[in-house]
Amino acid sequence: MIDTSPRVGSTLLKRAGRLETEHAMVALTKPASVDSEGADRDETLSEARQLIADLRDAAQDGRHLARRYAEMLQNVVDEYCVEFEKRAEAALARLEAVQ
Repeated sequence: MIDTSPRVGSTLLKRAGRLETEHAMVALTKPASVDSEGADRDETLSEARQLIADLRDAAQDGRHLARRYAEMLQNVVDEYCVEFEKRAEAALARLEAVQ
C-alpha cells in the first residue's frame, strides 16, 4: 500500500522543490558558461581577423617597399649603363682615331 500521509507528501514536495531549484540553478549557470564560451570564441575570432588584417597590411607594405627598391635599383643600373656606354663610345673613338 502507498503511504499518502502528510509527512510523506511534504518530503516529496521538498525533494521536488530541491530538484527544481537545482535544475533552475543549472539552467541559470549554463547560459553564463555558454555566454563565456561564446565571448571567448568571439574574442578569438576577432583576434584572428585582426591578425589576418595586420598580415595583409604588412604584405602590402612589403610589396610597396620591394617595388620602390626595384625602381631605385633599375634607375641606378640605367644610369650606370648610360654612363658606361658614353665611356665605351669615347674609348672606341680614341682607338679609331689612333689607327
